Amino acid sequence: MKRIKLIFVLAVTLLAAVSCLKSTNKQNFIWDVSFEEEGLKFHADDSTCFNSFVSFGNLIGFSAVVSGEENENLLGGFGLCRGVDPTLTGTAAKTPYHCFAHPYLENEKTFAVFRQSGNMPEEQIIFNIPSAQSTISPRGVMLCNTHNFIQIAKLGNGFGEGKFTSGDWAEVKFTGSLNGAETGSVSFRMADFSGGKEEIVEEWTLVDLSPLGSVDKIDISLSSSRENVFQVVCLDHVNLSCSLVF
Repeated sequence: MKRIKLIFVLAVTLLAAVSCLKSTNKQNFIWDVSFEEEGLKFHADDSTCFNSFVSFGNLIGFSAVVSGEENENLLGGFGLCRGVDPTLTGTAAKTPYHCFAHPYLENEKTFAVFRQSGNMPEEQIIFNIPSAQSTISPRGVMLCNTHNFIQIAKLGNGFGEGKFTSGDWAEVKFTGSLNGAETGSVSFRMADFSGGKEEIVEEWTLVDLSPLGSVDKIDISLSSSRENVFQVVCLDHVNLSCSLVF
């Protein structure tokens, strides 16, 4: 239903653009997507919300594959979460999506999570460009690690997976595309134990996405020196430079 509604709104926008060619309207603005919109269905303040497609402002959408069961599970792609576990006690968080750090701003509750799954790949942020003259260019995004990943990286998981040692790393890669052609990519390490370093991202950290340029999609991928360890990352404040022509 959300996808149908999004397509309908986009169609209306395009129709309006065609019918008003003599009086073209152009809007330039900076847009910060913080995932705090009202109407999101959370069962509790520390819970996770899953939908097959969540859109904000009818310009940006986050797709996901969910189980479809009564208590839905995120099988791949994006979800929204409010759970935080900021201390390491040797036990896993309530869900694998809980963030290690509290939301970036004090009055916020919600952030996005991305889960990579080879069996259920949903890896793209989708932008709906209202006209050929319009552009949407990412400026930056805030990233943080989950409680569960930091626990493994620092302590191990107690089931044979030891903590990170020299040479280990975990990385997020953003790849932009426009009309099917790649526009650029940005890689950022969420943990880095190479070259004598012992770095793990424990706070919300700004990552510059301006090298991606003007896009209509962003593909996200996670990789690590340890197989099946780094599968979820937390995102917030997707910052965009928009120039829209109607």
